[in-house]
Amino acid sequence: MPWSTGPRRPKQRALSPSDPRTPSRRTIYGITPREQDAIKAAQGNRCPGCLRTNPGPDGWALDHDHSHEACNGRGCRKCVGGILCQPDNKVLAFARDDPATLERLAAYLRAQRIPR
Repeated sequence: MPWSTGPRRPKQRALSPSDPRTPSRRTIYGITPREQDAIKAAQGNRCPGCLRTNPGPDGWALDHDHSHEACNGRGCRKCVGGILCQPDNKVLAFARDDPATLERLAAYLRAQRIPR
């Protein structure tokens, strides 16, 4: 008979590494959970990109300015912009945080759409 340690307790769900409430995120960016809640509340408790209120399985991401010289782009309180869902945060990263690139891609999408 196998060893038994008694009834199993459900495991507490671990935070995603990208979840802004993860302790390492608080340390890196210096933003407390209360401040994160205030940022989200100021955004209407939704992602400013897709406007969703549920970030999905990957959680929320603290957006920050990668070109901020004071922190060498690692992230600090001064360069935090907002809280995005992970997919939208990745869109910004892939576009290298360049608004002109995103505007050109938006124009491309509009031109490629078939009228309905």
